Amino acid sequence: MGDGEGACKRAGVYAVADILISVGAYMTCSVGMSVANKMAVQSFGLPTMLTAVQMAFTVLFCALPWVARHIHIGTFHDLLMFVPNAFIFSIMLMTSMKAYHLNTLATMVVFRNLAPLLTLPIETMFRYPVQWNCETVFCLLSVLLGVIMYANFQIDLQLRAVAWLIFNMLAAIVERVYYRYITAQNPIDISDAGMMFLNNIAGVVFVSFTGFCVGEWSDLKGAFVALDVAGAMWVAVSCPIGVAICYAGIRLTRRVSATSFMVCSNVCKVMVIMFGIIFLSEEFNVLSALGCGIAMAGGLWYARNRNQIKQAAELGGVSPHSVKKVDLADPESTFTATRSWEQPLLGAEKGASK
Repeated sequence: MGDGEGACKRAGVYAVADILISVGAYMTCSVGMSVANKMAVQSFGLPTMLTAVQMAFTVLFCALPWVARHIHIGTFHDLLMFVPNAFIFSIMLMTSMKAYHLNTLATMVVFRNLAPLLTLPIETMFRYPVQWNCETVFCLLSVLLGVIMYANFQIDLQLRAVAWLIFNMLAAIVERVYYRYITAQNPIDISDAGMMFLNNIAGVVFVSFTGFCVGEWSDLKGAFVALDVAGAMWVAVSCPIGVAICYAGIRLTRRVSATSFMVCSNVCKVMVIMFGIIFLSEEFNVLSALGCGIAMAGGLWYARNRNQIKQAAELGGVSPHSVKKVDLADPESTFTATRSWEQPLLGAEKGASK
Protein backbone atom coordinates (compact mmCIF):
# COMPACT_ATOMS: atom_id res chain seq x y z
CA MET A 1 0.00 0.00 0.00
CA GLY A 2 2.87 2.28 0.92
CA ASP A 3 4.63 1.58 -2.37
CA GLY A 4 1.42 2.33 -4.27
CA GLU A 5 0.95 5.65 -2.50
CA GLY A 6 4.58 6.56 -3.12
CA ALA A 7 4.22 5.74 -6.82
CA CYS A 8 1.11 7.89 -7.03
CA LYS A 9 2.88 10.80 -5.35
CA ARG A 10 5.86 10.48 -7.69
CA ALA A 11 3.53 10.36 -10.69
CA GLY A 12 1.78 13.50 -9.43
CA VAL A 13 5.10 15.29 -8.99
CA TYR A 14 6.21 14.26 -12.48
CA ALA A 15 2.89 15.45 -13.96
CA VAL A 16 3.20 18.86 -12.29
CA ALA A 17 6.83 19.15 -13.40
CA ASP A 18 5.82 18.20 -16.96
CA ILE A 19 3.17 20.93 -17.05
CA LEU A 20 5.56 23.53 -15.62
CA ILE A 21 8.22 22.63 -18.18
CA SER A 22 5.63 22.78 -20.98
CA VAL A 23 4.36 26.20 -19.85
CA GLY A 24 7.90 27.52 -19.46
CA ALA A 25 8.99 26.26 -22.88
CA TYR A 26 5.95 27.73 -24.63
CA MET A 27 6.22 31.11 -22.93
CA THR A 28 9.95 31.28 -23.62
CA CYS A 29 9.41 30.52 -27.32
CA SER A 30 6.38 32.79 -27.64
CA VAL A 31 8.04 35.81 -26.04
CA GLY A 32 11.34 34.96 -27.67
CA MET A 33 9.73 34.87 -31.10
CA SER A 34 8.56 38.48 -30.90
CA VAL A 35 11.65 39.78 -29.14
CA ALA A 36 14.14 37.94 -31.38
CA ASN A 37 12.48 39.17 -34.57
CA LYS A 38 12.37 42.76 -33.31
CA MET A 39 16.00 42.75 -32.18
CA ALA A 40 17.21 40.85 -35.25
CA VAL A 41 15.61 43.19 -37.77
CA GLN A 42 16.84 46.23 -35.83
CA SER A 43 20.40 44.88 -35.92
CA PHE A 44 20.32 43.55 -39.49
CA GLY A 45 18.40 46.46 -41.03
CA LEU A 46 17.18 44.49 -44.07
CA PRO A 47 13.76 42.99 -43.24
CA THR A 48 13.22 41.27 -46.59
CA MET A 49 16.62 39.60 -46.73
CA LEU A 50 16.39 38.62 -43.06
CA THR A 51 13.18 36.79 -43.95
CA ALA A 52 15.05 35.01 -46.76
CA VAL A 53 17.79 33.96 -44.33
CA GLN A 54 15.23 32.54 -41.90
CA MET A 55 13.43 30.65 -44.66
CA ALA A 56 16.75 29.24 -45.90
CA PHE A 57 17.37 27.95 -42.37
CA THR A 58 14.00 26.17 -42.44
CA VAL A 59 14.88 24.56 -45.78
CA LEU A 60 18.08 23.23 -44.21
CA PHE A 61 16.02 21.99 -41.27
CA CYS A 62 13.84 20.07 -43.74
CA ALA A 63 16.98 18.38 -45.08
CA LEU A 64 17.59 16.65 -41.74
CA PRO A 65 16.92 12.92 -42.20
CA TRP A 66 14.31 12.68 -39.44
CA VAL A 67 12.36 15.53 -41.07
CA ALA A 68 12.98 14.68 -44.73
CA ARG A 69 11.50 11.20 -44.39
CA HIS A 70 8.13 12.79 -43.57
CA ILE A 71 8.06 14.92 -46.72
CA HIS A 72 5.34 13.64 -49.06
CA ILE A 73 4.01 15.43 -52.14
CA GLY A 74 1.17 13.75 -54.03
CA THR A 75 0.24 14.58 -57.60
CA PHE A 76 1.22 17.52 -59.78
CA HIS A 77 -2.31 18.85 -59.27
CA ASP A 78 -1.75 18.85 -55.49
CA LEU A 79 1.45 20.79 -56.03
CA LEU A 80 -0.30 23.39 -58.20
CA MET A 81 -3.05 23.76 -55.59
CA PHE A 82 -0.43 24.49 -52.96
CA VAL A 83 1.52 27.11 -54.94
CA PRO A 84 -0.78 30.04 -53.94
CA ASN A 85 -0.28 29.16 -50.27
CA ALA A 86 3.51 29.37 -50.65
CA PHE A 87 3.18 32.77 -52.35
CA ILE A 88 0.86 34.16 -49.65
CA PHE A 89 3.03 32.63 -46.91
CA SER A 90 6.08 34.48 -48.23
CA ILE A 91 4.18 37.78 -48.31
CA MET A 92 3.01 37.15 -44.76
CA LEU A 93 6.56 36.64 -43.47
CA MET A 94 7.97 39.62 -45.36
CA THR A 95 5.28 42.00 -44.15
CA SER A 96 5.63 40.64 -40.61
CA MET A 97 9.33 41.46 -40.58
CA LYS A 98 8.67 44.88 -42.09
CA ALA A 99 6.06 45.53 -39.39
CA TYR A 100 8.55 44.53 -36.68
CA HIS A 101 11.08 46.89 -38.23
CA LEU A 102 8.77 49.91 -38.14
CA ASN A 103 6.54 49.34 -35.07
CA THR A 104 7.11 49.02 -31.37
CA LEU A 105 6.49 45.65 -29.73
CA ALA A 106 3.47 47.09 -27.92
CA THR A 107 1.93 48.28 -31.19
CA MET A 108 2.40 44.81 -32.68
CA VAL A 109 0.66 43.20 -29.71
CA VAL A 110 -2.23 45.69 -29.55
CA PHE A 111 -3.12 45.86 -33.24
CA ARG A 112 -2.98 42.09 -33.73
CA ASN A 113 -6.03 41.84 -31.50
CA LEU A 114 -7.93 43.30 -34.49
CA ALA A 115 -7.37 40.12 -36.51
CA PRO A 116 -10.88 38.68 -35.91
CA LEU A 117 -12.49 41.86 -37.27
CA LEU A 118 -10.43 41.54 -40.44
CA THR A 119 -11.06 37.80 -40.70
CA LEU A 120 -14.84 37.96 -41.10
CA PRO A 121 -15.08 39.55 -44.58
CA ILE A 122 -12.20 37.45 -45.93
CA GLU A 123 -13.53 34.12 -44.68
CA THR A 124 -17.01 34.98 -45.92
CA MET A 125 -15.72 34.50 -49.47
CA PHE A 126 -14.86 30.89 -48.56
CA ARG A 127 -18.34 30.30 -47.05
CA TYR A 128 -17.19 29.06 -43.66
CA PRO A 129 -20.04 28.74 -41.12
CA VAL A 130 -19.68 30.79 -37.96
CA GLN A 131 -21.31 30.62 -34.56
CA TRP A 132 -21.64 33.86 -32.65
CA ASN A 133 -23.73 35.59 -30.04
CA CYS A 134 -24.18 39.05 -28.53
CA GLU A 135 -21.20 38.49 -26.25
CA THR A 136 -19.01 37.91 -29.30
CA VAL A 137 -20.01 41.33 -30.65
CA PHE A 138 -19.22 43.04 -27.34
CA CYS A 139 -15.83 41.30 -27.22
CA LEU A 140 -14.88 42.62 -30.64
CA LEU A 141 -16.20 46.11 -29.88
CA SER A 142 -14.07 46.23 -26.73
CA VAL A 143 -11.01 45.26 -28.77
CA LEU A 144 -11.81 47.97 -31.31
CA LEU A 145 -12.28 50.56 -28.55
CA GLY A 146 -8.93 49.65 -27.00
CA VAL A 147 -7.08 49.84 -30.30
CA ILE A 148 -8.65 53.23 -31.14
CA MET A 149 -7.64 54.60 -27.73
CA TYR A 150 -4.11 53.28 -28.16
CA ALA A 151 -3.81 54.68 -31.68
CA ASN A 152 -5.11 58.12 -30.68
CA PHE A 153 -2.90 58.62 -27.64
CA GLN A 154 0.24 56.56 -28.25
CA ILE A 155 3.41 58.60 -28.76
CA ASP A 156 5.17 58.42 -32.16
CA LEU A 157 2.64 56.13 -33.82
CA GLN A 158 3.19 56.35 -37.58
CA LEU A 159 0.50 55.65 -40.16
CA ARG A 160 2.97 53.98 -42.52
CA ALA A 161 4.10 51.58 -39.82
CA VAL A 162 0.52 50.66 -38.87
CA ALA A 163 -0.32 50.16 -42.56
CA TRP A 164 2.40 47.49 -42.82
CA LEU A 165 1.05 45.80 -39.70
CA ILE A 166 -2.50 45.69 -41.07
CA PHE A 167 -1.18 44.43 -44.41
CA ASN A 168 0.61 41.67 -42.52
CA MET A 169 -2.57 40.69 -40.65
CA LEU A 170 -4.52 40.55 -43.91
CA ALA A 171 -1.84 38.35 -45.51
CA ALA A 172 -1.81 36.05 -42.48
CA ILE A 173 -5.61 35.71 -42.51
CA VAL A 174 -5.71 34.98 -46.26
CA GLU A 175 -2.95 32.38 -45.79
CA ARG A 176 -4.82 30.79 -42.89
CA VAL A 177 -8.09 30.67 -44.83
CA TYR A 178 -6.50 29.21 -47.95
CA TYR A 179 -4.60 26.67 -45.84
CA ARG A 180 -7.87 25.54 -44.32
CA TYR A 181 -9.38 25.32 -47.79
CA ILE A 182 -6.67 22.98 -49.12
CA THR A 183 -6.58 20.87 -45.96
CA ALA A 184 -10.27 20.70 -44.98
CA GLN A 185 -12.66 21.80 -47.73
CA ASN A 186 -10.66 20.53 -50.71
CA PRO A 187 -7.83 18.49 -49.17
CA ILE A 188 -4.62 17.89 -51.09
CA ASP A 189 -2.18 15.02 -50.66
CA ILE A 190 0.83 16.82 -49.18
CA SER A 191 2.16 16.09 -45.71
CA ASP A 192 2.80 18.82 -43.12
CA ALA A 193 6.55 18.38 -43.62
CA GLY A 194 6.01 18.63 -47.37
CA MET A 195 4.09 21.89 -46.93
CA MET A 196 6.83 23.23 -44.71
CA PHE A 197 9.44 22.40 -47.33
CA LEU A 198 7.45 23.82 -50.26
CA ASN A 199 6.54 27.03 -48.41
CA ASN A 200 10.14 27.77 -47.60
CA ILE A 201 11.93 26.56 -50.73
CA ALA A 202 9.58 28.63 -52.88
CA GLY A 203 9.74 31.44 -50.34
CA VAL A 204 13.53 31.69 -50.46
CA VAL A 205 13.36 32.30 -54.22
CA PHE A 206 10.44 34.73 -54.12
CA VAL A 207 11.66 36.68 -51.08
CA SER A 208 15.22 36.90 -52.41
CA PHE A 209 13.90 38.23 -55.72
CA THR A 210 11.80 40.78 -53.82
CA GLY A 211 14.89 41.79 -51.85
CA PHE A 212 16.73 42.32 -55.14
CA CYS A 213 13.87 44.47 -56.47
CA VAL A 214 13.77 46.70 -53.37
CA GLY A 215 17.54 47.12 -53.29
CA GLU A 216 18.32 45.02 -50.23
CA TRP A 217 20.30 42.34 -52.06
CA SER A 218 23.18 44.71 -52.80
CA ASP A 219 23.38 45.66 -49.11
CA LEU A 220 23.35 42.06 -47.84
CA LYS A 221 27.11 41.62 -47.51
CA GLY A 222 27.47 44.95 -45.75
CA ALA A 223 24.67 44.08 -43.33
CA PHE A 224 26.44 40.87 -42.30
CA VAL A 225 29.79 42.62 -41.95
CA ALA A 226 28.27 45.41 -39.84
CA LEU A 227 26.66 42.99 -37.35
CA ASP A 228 28.15 43.10 -33.87
CA VAL A 229 28.16 40.07 -31.59
CA ALA A 230 24.77 40.86 -30.07
CA GLY A 231 23.19 41.48 -33.46
CA ALA A 232 24.60 38.24 -34.86
CA MET A 233 23.22 36.40 -31.83
CA TRP A 234 19.71 37.80 -32.38
CA VAL A 235 19.78 36.91 -36.08
CA ALA A 236 20.94 33.39 -35.22
CA VAL A 237 18.31 32.94 -32.51
CA SER A 238 15.50 34.22 -34.75
CA CYS A 239 16.05 31.39 -37.24
CA PRO A 240 15.27 28.26 -35.16
CA ILE A 241 12.77 29.80 -32.76
CA GLY A 242 9.87 29.55 -35.22
CA VAL A 243 10.48 25.80 -35.41
CA ALA A 244 10.88 25.51 -31.64
CA ILE A 245 7.54 27.20 -30.92
CA CYS A 246 5.80 24.53 -32.98
CA TYR A 247 6.90 21.76 -30.62
CA ALA A 248 6.31 23.92 -27.53
CA GLY A 249 2.79 24.80 -28.69
CA ILE A 250 1.87 21.19 -29.41
CA ARG A 251 3.30 20.05 -26.08
CA LEU A 252 1.37 22.67 -24.09
CA THR A 253 -1.98 22.21 -25.86
CA ARG A 254 -1.85 18.49 -25.02
CA ARG A 255 -1.31 19.14 -21.32
CA VAL A 256 -3.52 22.09 -20.36
CA SER A 257 -7.06 23.27 -21.05
CA ALA A 258 -7.90 25.83 -23.72
CA THR A 259 -8.51 28.42 -21.00
CA SER A 260 -5.08 27.83 -19.48
CA PHE A 261 -3.51 28.12 -22.91
CA MET A 262 -5.27 31.46 -23.47
CA VAL A 263 -3.99 32.74 -20.14
CA CYS A 264 -0.43 31.73 -21.05
CA SER A 265 -0.73 33.50 -24.39
CA ASN A 266 -1.91 36.73 -22.76
CA VAL A 267 0.82 36.61 -20.12
CA CYS A 268 3.27 36.32 -23.02
CA LYS A 269 1.80 39.47 -24.57
CA VAL A 270 2.31 41.37 -21.32
CA MET A 271 5.90 40.14 -21.10
CA VAL A 272 6.59 41.27 -24.69
CA ILE A 273 5.23 44.74 -23.89
CA MET A 274 7.29 44.92 -20.68
CA PHE A 275 10.43 43.96 -22.60
CA GLY A 276 9.81 46.83 -25.01
CA ILE A 277 9.30 49.30 -22.16
CA ILE A 278 12.28 48.18 -20.06
CA PHE A 279 14.91 47.32 -22.67
CA LEU A 280 13.86 49.29 -25.77
CA SER A 281 12.59 52.41 -23.99
CA GLU A 282 9.18 52.22 -25.66
CA GLU A 283 6.99 54.96 -24.22
CA PHE A 284 3.39 54.95 -22.99
CA ASN A 285 1.14 57.62 -21.64
CA VAL A 286 -1.78 56.86 -19.35
CA LEU A 287 -4.48 56.77 -22.04
CA SER A 288 -2.48 54.68 -24.52
CA ALA A 289 -1.65 52.23 -21.72
CA LEU A 290 -5.35 52.05 -20.85
CA GLY A 291 -6.22 51.40 -24.49
CA CYS A 292 -3.58 48.66 -24.62
CA GLY A 293 -5.11 47.03 -21.54
CA ILE A 294 -8.66 47.21 -22.92
CA ALA A 295 -7.59 45.71 -26.27
CA MET A 296 -5.76 42.83 -24.59
CA ALA A 297 -8.63 42.19 -22.18
CA GLY A 298 -11.05 42.20 -25.11
CA GLY A 299 -8.86 39.72 -26.94
CA LEU A 300 -8.85 37.39 -23.93
CA TRP A 301 -12.62 37.80 -23.53
CA TYR A 302 -13.12 37.01 -27.22
CA ALA A 303 -10.96 33.86 -27.01
CA ARG A 304 -12.91 32.69 -23.96
CA ASN A 305 -16.21 33.35 -25.75
CA ARG A 306 -15.09 31.37 -28.82
CA ASN A 307 -14.04 28.49 -26.59
CA GLN A 308 -17.43 28.44 -24.83
CA ILE A 309 -19.32 28.45 -28.14
CA LYS A 310 -17.11 25.70 -29.52
CA GLN A 311 -17.67 23.51 -26.45
CA ALA A 312 -21.43 24.04 -26.69
CA ALA A 313 -21.39 23.06 -30.37
CA GLU A 314 -19.33 19.93 -29.66
CA LEU A 315 -21.83 18.85 -27.02
CA GLY A 316 -24.62 19.25 -29.58
CA GLY A 317 -26.48 21.66 -27.37
CA VAL A 318 -27.34 25.32 -27.50
CA SER A 319 -25.05 27.98 -26.09
CA PRO A 320 -26.30 29.62 -22.91
CA HIS A 321 -26.00 32.92 -24.76
CA SER A 322 -28.33 31.95 -27.65
CA VAL A 323 -25.79 31.04 -30.29
CA LYS A 324 -26.73 32.17 -33.80
CA LYS A 325 -25.54 30.39 -36.94
CA VAL A 326 -24.89 32.32 -40.11
CA ASP A 327 -22.99 31.79 -43.34
CA LEU A 328 -20.00 33.83 -42.26
CA ALA A 329 -16.59 32.94 -40.94
CA ASP A 330 -15.19 31.55 -37.76
CA PRO A 331 -12.30 33.87 -37.03
CA GLU A 332 -11.13 31.80 -34.09
CA SER A 333 -7.48 32.02 -33.14
CA THR A 334 -6.21 33.51 -36.39
CA PHE A 335 -3.28 35.17 -34.70
CA THR A 336 -2.36 32.93 -31.81
CA ALA A 337 1.29 32.50 -31.20
CA THR A 338 1.34 28.92 -32.50
CA ARG A 339 -1.00 29.61 -35.43
CA SER A 340 -3.17 26.55 -34.78
CA TRP A 341 -0.39 24.04 -34.08
CA GLU A 342 -1.29 21.83 -37.00
CA GLN A 343 0.87 24.02 -39.20
CA PRO A 344 3.35 26.16 -37.26
CA LEU A 345 6.32 24.20 -38.65
CA LEU A 346 5.59 25.78 -42.02
CA GLY A 347 8.32 28.27 -41.39
CA ALA A 348 9.97 30.52 -38.91
CA GLU A 349 7.08 32.95 -38.47
CA LYS A 350 7.21 34.22 -35.65
CA GLY A 351 4.76 35.86 -35.85
CA ALA A 352 2.68 35.15 -36.92
CA SER A 353 1.79 35.00 -36.41
CA LYS A 354 3.56 35.17 -36.68
